[in-house]
Amino acid sequence: MGSGLAFRLRPLRLLLAQMLCVSLLAAPGLVWAEALTWDAKQTFSENTTLADDVVLVGEVEIEVSRGTLTLGGAVTGEGSIRKTGAGMLVLAHSGNTFAPASGAAISVDEGILQADAPGAFGSGAVSCGWQGIVRLNADGATFPNDMTFSGRDSEPCQLLFVKGATIAGNVAVDGAAGGSGLWVDAGTTTIKTGMVAKFTGSVNVGDGMICLATVEDYAFNGPLTCGTLFLNLKNSFSGRQGKATLGSSELSHIHSHLKLHICIREPAARDGGLAITCDRKNRRSARC
Repeated sequence: MGSGLAFRLRPLRLLLAQMLCVSLLAAPGLVWAEALTWDAKQTFSENTTLADDVVLVGEVEIEVSRGTLTLGGAVTGEGSIRKTGAGMLVLAHSGNTFAPASGAAISVDEGILQADAPGAFGSGAVSCGWQGIVRLNADGATFPNDMTFSGRDSEPCQLLFVKGATIAGNVAVDGAAGGSGLWVDAGTTTIKTGMVAKFTGSVNVGDGMICLATVEDYAFNGPLTCGTLFLNLKNSFSGRQGKATLGSSELSHIHSHLKLHICIREPAARDGGLAITCDRKNRRSARC
């Protein structure tokens, strides 16, 4: 009698367990996430947000042809990302640790790469072509990554500080001697007051130009090497003075068309015959 009752109860227990699993899966707000392994090209053509962790195996091309792909989980593995397509790739997790054995951890061939958290780019290098844009959207974050931009004659590379941040790695522009160099701003047409874009590593634009715009305060605590430092802030300050602080800079020319205050802390640069020109008679340039 007892053994027969136990036999009849087993299917009932199985049915109850199945019903419980179904109810849990259907519960609102409950997300079951499992790490995804990417070892081949991934293609996205509409706005997509993935909460899953992602493990990279080798170089993985992520094509975002339009819209935005947001990776909210941790990206790990001994692989790298090659961003293609005109859309945006957002790395939103602060614990990303992916890095290849050699070469850049992230290569941006085209479109936009955005960091929404400190550590989003991991600890590897970032390489960006002239058709790509790097956006830093993590307020107060420090990015340890070296960043290399590849320019060409007609198009400057773009680095956007959407929120105030510090780049602790070294920034360089390949081929800048014959190119337009590097354009750095806040991604807006008006100044972002109270925001600081800071570089603590070296910034090397070769003989090219670095153009600074729409961030209230730029600080170069490491060496800045470029042919021309151009401050394109004439419509941004609403009568305020802009500020650029330079460390042991190697400059041949500073050009500005705004009311500008430039502080050069390195005596050799300050007294080395640095040329400062201004294209507006009612504007002024100064050194300290």
